[in-house]
Amino acid sequence: MIALLLAAAIAVAPSDSAALAETAIDFANAWKIDDAERTARRAYETAIVCDDRIGLARSLEAWSIATRLRGRAEEAMALAQESLIIADDADGRARANNAIGRVYADLLEDREEARSAFETALAIPVSDRRIFVRASLNLGNLALGERDLRAARKAFLQASEVATAIDDPEGRVAAAHNIGLTYSFQNDPNGALEWLVRAADLD
Repeated sequence: MIALLLAAAIAVAPSDSAALAETAIDFANAWKIDDAERTARRAYETAIVCDDRIGLARSLEAWSIATRLRGRAEEAMALAQESLIIADDADGRARANNAIGRVYADLLEDREEARSAFETALAIPVSDRRIFVRASLNLGNLALGERDLRAARKAFLQASEVATAIDDPEGRVAAAHNIGLTYSFQNDPNGALEWLVRAADLD
């Protein structure tokens, strides 16, 4: 048994778990939930073998996302909260808070807790600023659901500015599209058209 564990440790590197977790999230974003969950579990196992806390936190976050998409609120929240406990870096803590916020917003319909989690994520000084973009988009979507168009647009513009600065194409498209939605809800077809065309051009 020890020999098998040693062989496994030699075969994988700590970076493998984070890369697998990232792949799991890509599957989740494409709604390939079976693949996402399976890959997140592999990332989790790899992180344990490598004693990789950052990879472990990332894999739990990815696993939480896949579970949230299945509609299993309690399990998704438990995984996200475990990710937060394990994370010992700023990026990991911000990602975990973002995952927690999504469970509150999407499954538990607790807007105040969701807002608190997203704002906590935004307040953490991350090195990967894509995390900031995603948290801003999530906060904006929360406000949009409440028809607080001013707060929604502010969050989306913030996401757009940072996404542009760091050359994050997905973030730029999502931000532009959602800014267009705020104008649409405001019955401003010219503003909506400008931003929705911009989103289409960026895609």
